[in-house]
Order: sequence, then structure tokens, then C-alpha cells
Amino acid sequence: MSIYTQCQTEMLPTNLTPSCVVQGFATLLVRIGSPACSPKPRGKTLGCKSGCKRSLHLHFPIIKKRVSRPKKVNKDILNS
Repeated sequence: MSIYTQCQTEMLPTNLTPSCVVQGFATLLVRIGSPACSPKPRGKTLGCKSGCKRSLHLHFPIIKKRVSRPKKVNKDILNS
């Protein structure tokens, strides 16, 4: 039993076109297996246990920048 069509067997083994390689790649993966990992099982996640109370995050006071006072001017410099 040949896995190649008639047009493909005429080109083997000397002339392999990219389209012939793509067509045969699926059968190749079936024979050797895929290099990808098997998918992980899906389902309901564990999460928090029922009846468990969540703690709120800590609230810190807001720190605002203070208004800076104008710099003091020396009276001696102004008078001279």
C-alpha cells in the first residue's frame, strides 16, 4: 500500500517540492508522534476552600505634599 499518489511517486526521491512535503507531513506526524506536549487536563480549579474568609488588604493613609513656605529674605540685604 503506497501513501503517495501517482504524481508524487514520479517525483520521488529526487524532486521534492514544498507542497509535497506539506502534504506528507501529516502522515509523518502520525507515525513518529508530535513533539508537542500533551494538553493539561481542564476542570474546576480548587481556589479558596468553602467557608474561608478573605482578609482585606491593608489601607495606608494618603500622604500629600505640603505647600512649601516662601523663603525668608534677609532684611540686611534689602536695606543696603
